[in-house]
Amino acid sequence: MQWLIDYRINGEERSLLMQARSIPHIKAIAFSIYVREFPLQPRPLNSAAEVESWLEACGITISDVRLGKSRA
Repeated sequence: MQWLIDYRINGEERSLLMQARSIPHIKAIAFSIYVREFPLQPRPLNSAAEVESWLEACGITISDVRLGKSRA
């Protein structure tokens, strides 16, 4: 399935399309945003709480996660 992730980075609205079998976990979403926005930066730490703190520190707010397209 394809999931459409809407997020804001420093006030700018952005979207990301990602593949996942079920609704993606916050860490999967954060790492997908990381790859797109900060390709040369070190990865955030692994726990969900640390990932949420990293998103906040980077000025990223996830506003919506919705099914974009399901495979038939």
